[in-house]
Amino acid sequence: MLFHSLLALLSFSSLVLSLPVIGFQIRDGVTSLLGNSFGVPGVNRSFDYVIVGGGTAGNTVAARLAQDPAGYSVAVIEAGSFYDLENGNRTQVPGYAFLGMHPETVKESLVEFDIVTQPQPVVLRAGLRQETHRGSGTVGSFQRWADIVGDQSYTWDNIYPYYKKSANFTPPNFDKIGPGVDIPYDLEAFSSTGGPLQVSYGNYQWPYAGPLGDGLAKIGLKKIPGLNSGSLIGYAPITSTVDPKAGTRSTSETSFLQSAIESSTLTVYQSTMAKKILFDENREAVGVNVEAQGSQNWEYTLYANKEVIISAGTVSIYNLVAHRLLKELSGILRNCLWCLELDLRLRLRNSIFRSSLFWKESVKTYGLSYQLNVTGGSQLNTNPEFQAQAEEDYLTSQSGPLSAIGAGEVIGWEKIPQPNRGLLSNATLEFLAGFPSDWPELELLPLAVGPSPPNASITDNYVALGFGLMAPNSRGNMTISSVDTDVLPVISPNHLISVADQEVAVQAVLRVRAWAAASGVMVSEYLPGVDVQSNEEILEWLRENGSIIWHASASCKSRSLFSSSSLHYSLSSLLFWSVLTRLPGAMGRDADPAAVLDSKARVRGVSGLRVVDASAFPILVPGHPVATVC
Repeated sequence: MLFHSLLALLSFSSLVLSLPVIGFQIRDGVTSLLGNSFGVPGVNRSFDYVIVGGGTAGNTVAARLAQDPAGYSVAVIEAGSFYDLENGNRTQVPGYAFLGMHPETVKESLVEFDIVTQPQPVVLRAGLRQETHRGSGTVGSFQRWADIVGDQSYTWDNIYPYYKKSANFTPPNFDKIGPGVDIPYDLEAFSSTGGPLQVSYGNYQWPYAGPLGDGLAKIGLKKIPGLNSGSLIGYAPITSTVDPKAGTRSTSETSFLQSAIESSTLTVYQSTMAKKILFDENREAVGVNVEAQGSQNWEYTLYANKEVIISAGTVSIYNLVAHRLLKELSGILRNCLWCLELDLRLRLRNSIFRSSLFWKESVKTYGLSYQLNVTGGSQLNTNPEFQAQAEEDYLTSQSGPLSAIGAGEVIGWEKIPQPNRGLLSNATLEFLAGFPSDWPELELLPLAVGPSPPNASITDNYVALGFGLMAPNSRGNMTISSVDTDVLPVISPNHLISVADQEVAVQAVLRVRAWAAASGVMVSEYLPGVDVQSNEEILEWLRENGSIIWHASASCKSRSLFSSSSLHYSLSSLLFWSVLTRLPGAMGRDADPAAVLDSKARVRGVSGLRVVDASAFPILVPGHPVATVC
């Protein structure tokens, strides 16, 4: 394993951390204290905007508001701290993405919530990861979004400039990547004034990347110039949130948050848990009760003069306003939480790398493992000499295997073609026909580190060829077990419950096998193995071996349990549903009784409260949502 590598590279961490390590800077004779950017625990304060959540969406919104010429005062409430300080360099070195956020598999992480789903009758394994890949949605998917919410400002032509605004794009550095590598990209998808998020391709391509691209072409996919221009069907390398000059990952924290800390009066409340939102007698959100986490927890209030903005993530947002709801409802309802389970449905979308941080949509991934006849990422796990050379290349030239994410060197997106499409039932075909013509049904991508047999030698190479369902039909549910925001909700994703998803997943395995055979670099299939052939055998393997990673987003349509004539109950239920958002369906038309938010992400029935993260999406557009979120 690479644990010794983490120690070897720790000295590099301090070099790339942009926060002033000594705690102050002097510019033009003026002292700037780092501590001025952090709130004092236990002290009530007022701001124009109070943002709950310092993740992909929250940090972006905070930076935009804090750097606005209007001079807004902005506070960010974040339950965690800076992960590059709490977790060594695992979140900085791109090649460590596959290691996860746990020092040991049996111990909890300091930088993740370690969410565990309920036991699943279909999918038995689950895990959560943090996304680095960046690709846009499609023209047709945003037209659907605009039509659903009745707001044409969400069409592709109107959204496209915002994709460009956040990204500071650096073309691939072929001097470091090496000669003979083909990385098509569309410069028109980026702006020379975009930023501060760094976007590029990393400074390394595994030797299998070219052959796998050729394999996708041989099975019918067309090469396209990148994945950021509103079109996905075809194949291309995917951009990643990496800074190729430093060789590090770029995140909302290292880009948006740190730029705002350096250039504005933004105030960060780290290691602070939001406990409940406060409302006045006019149903206006006026602040957030918080609890600072430490040797002694401090409870205090941050007041909002203009708005409270919730960017708390798929799961954390769920309990946030439940405290108010259950406190105000009648004793009968307070004593039957199961009513909420019957009434609230979280429709979790099922995909691979589909949908940024906690539950980043219920994303279902499936990976077949193959032995390679060229070098693969498994060498980073097994071969000390390879590890040592990778560290040397990374430290001295910001290149080599550790400078790349280890996934996405080439990604394919497709509608299931013939003859596989002819094997789907009429019901499944009818379901898939409801998606726009440019909405892919499958994503196909390699993962540098694939499972290997126990008797594999240190020089053997294995890679995982994964796929994800981009147009899933399965739906799960989530309910609460406590009104305390420290207690995570009860989650049941119900992946592969739908027959349509089962049929599509089986055909996806066959497509991956065709891709592997066409690439010319696969020696043999280790998982699931050539003995797994029938539809039933393939489906059983999928049920036991899929994993959830990334793209929590979904839909929270509400069916009112309460009479609309009762303002007390309907308001409370509305507030509760608002915190479920990070799922498609939250945003909708005024006439839609199930829409929690209007098209501007404002919570209906109250004022001064907005939800800004993937929770607000009416649908989860295809592609990788980090680009859509920030």
